[in-house]
Amino acid sequence: MPRSGTTLIEKIIASHPEGSGAGELLEIEGLHNEMCPPAELDVFEERFNEAISSDKLIVYADSYLDVLRYGREESCKIVDKLPDNYLFLGFIHALFPNALIIHAYAHRSIPACPAISSSSGR
Repeated sequence: MPRSGTTLIEKIIASHPEGSGAGELLEIEGLHNEMCPPAELDVFEERFNEAISSDKLIVYADSYLDVLRYGREESCKIVDKLPDNYLFLGFIHALFPNALIIHAYAHRSIPACPAISSSSGR
């Protein structure tokens, strides 16, 4: 799997006194699937519009923030670096319209495997 640099970005943000890394959380997909199970994608737009026009989005956002903040209560900026979250950008934006989203991707010229070196000189 190509590497995109999410760990480096997380470490840079977490090195700030107000930043923290949460690793790769699975909650966004879970909340999305709770709102509209994959077997019911044919009614996704209807369900999404219902959620947007109700207090459900607030409940989903609060639920996610509870997980995100657990053990990181002092942090103002927290990174969830799960690469698959790009599949849910519309949902994330609906939950957190002011959130900063950093898009990191691997360039094709970067090898998928890290270079291996040895102290034996070989």
